[in-house]
Amino acid sequence: FDASVEPSFAGEGVSIVMTFHVVRGERYRFGVPQLRLLTPKTEFIPPTMESLGVKEGNPAESDPIFAAADQLLAYAHKMGFPEAKLVDRRYELDRAAHRRDVALDLLPGPLVRLGKVYFIGAEGVDQAFLDKHLSWRPGAVYHPKRLERIQRAFMGTGLFATVNVVL
Repeated sequence: FDASVEPSFAGEGVSIVMTFHVVRGERYRFGVPQLRLLTPKTEFIPPTMESLGVKEGNPAESDPIFAAADQLLAYAHKMGFPEAKLVDRRYELDRAAHRRDVALDLLPGPLVRLGKVYFIGAEGVDQAFLDKHLSWRPGAVYHPKRLERIQRAFMGTGLFATVNVVL
């Protein structure tokens, strides 16, 4: 909101009353939100800002911007870009137009394809048994759930006290 606040004081000594007169003013709205990719050549196809919940004309509140940033990173990871990073959130306030422009700057990183799996600490366990529990073939595009599935599969064998799957 384009608010104004006017304080006033009344009374003396320990009996001072402070009053704030607040005029809410006109509500700011989002201008055209932007998602900028900081890599000139990338295989990443970004979602629209509208699909992330930031739409032109909506009230310019902070929560949708932070939620959009979180959703954007989750989306990038699911699309095979586990190294994606939100580099910056940019805001510009146009007081005359009562508009708040927002841009998210994303560095998507490389598309990751999964390759050979290496086991550490599985000495004495048959390699064919381990390979049978893998849930991807080399060349598959990274997705966080693929790593979770492998972890659950190996924990489910009862052979391991802990299983850590790292990219």
